[in-house]
Amino acid sequence: EEEDGPINLGLDISYGDRFDYGKWTLGFLGAVNYDQGWDTNNEQRNQFTASDGPDGEIVLDPIRQFNVRRSLRDIALSSFVTAEASYTEAHRVQYTGLFVRTSQDETSVDLGIDNNFDGLIQRVLLEWIENDLLMHQLTGANLLPLANIKLDWQITDARARRSSPNTRSYRYNENRDGEFELNPFGNEPNIEFADLIDDSRVYRV
Repeated sequence: EEEDGPINLGLDISYGDRFDYGKWTLGFLGAVNYDQGWDTNNEQRNQFTASDGPDGEIVLDPIRQFNVRRSLRDIALSSFVTAEASYTEAHRVQYTGLFVRTSQDETSVDLGIDNNFDGLIQRVLLEWIENDLLMHQLTGANLLPLANIKLDWQITDARARRSSPNTRSYRYNENRDGEFELNPFGNEPNIEFADLIDDSRVYRV
C-alpha cells in the first residue's frame, strides 16, 4: 500500500555567551541540527548475456529485467556543545561534546523477470540503518610559574556505532492465477541483524 511521506524539513538552533568575573572568564556555545528528507525514484535494471547470432553477429539476450521502485528517508541529528573556563592567561580548561546520528530508512520493490524462474518475480527490501558518533573531549593548558613550564593536556573519549537492527528481504513468485505467493525456498525470506561498535580513548600531554 502506497502512502505519501511527510514533507522535508530542517531545524537549526544555536546559542552562546561569555561571562567575565575578575580574573575568571567563562564561555559556552551550543548548537543542535535536525534534518529530514525523502526521496522516491524508479529504476530499470537489466542484465544481459552475449551470444553469437545466426549471422555471426553478437546478440544480447536478457536474463534479468526488473523495475525497481525505491523510497529513501534520510534523517540527520547532530548536537555540539563547548564550554571553557580560564584564569588569567595561566590556566584554561575546555570541554567539547559532539553527537552525530544519521539514519536511513529504505523500502524497495523489484518487479520483473528472471530466466531462472517462471513468471513474474517481486522482491521486497525493508532496511533501517543507523550511524552514531558520540565524543567527549577535555583539554587544558596550565602555566607552572615556578618551573617556567606550560603543560598542555587532552583527554578524548569517543564511540562510533553502526546498527542495522532488522533488515528484511522477501521474494514472491507469480502463480498460475496471476497472484504472488511468498517463495519458501532459497535464501529468502531473509532477516539480518548487524551491530558494530568502535570505542576509542586517547590521553595526550
